[in-house]
Amino acid sequence: MEVARSESISAAAPQLSLHQPAISKALKRLETELKITLFSRSRNGIKLTNDGLELQTTLLKLSELWKAEQENEKIRHLTLGCHQSIAIEFFPTFVTHIRNLFPGTEFAFKL
Repeated sequence: MEVARSESISAAAPQLSLHQPAISKALKRLETELKITLFSRSRNGIKLTNDGLELQTTLLKLSELWKAEQENEKIRHLTLGCHQSIAIEFFPTFVTHIRNLFPGTEFAFKL
């Protein structure tokens, strides 16, 4: 989401507390695993493809639903799962961020 927002992997790296090569590697693995191209790349940066836009829309809807449920105190326990290629690169930063966003929620993580 940060790469899509900034339209640059290099610009997203400091925001994600990661290095550009780690993000590039994870994106490539994700695109390979999903068998879709998420970004079109050019000298001027990167833009979401139609598949990337569809994934972004789905993730935004899930995020909004999750926040609404948390505000209503309906979520006390949440299990998150993702492909190992994503977990390797992003979970260390993501886990801290998500726990800060939703204090009091018990999390389980599955690969």
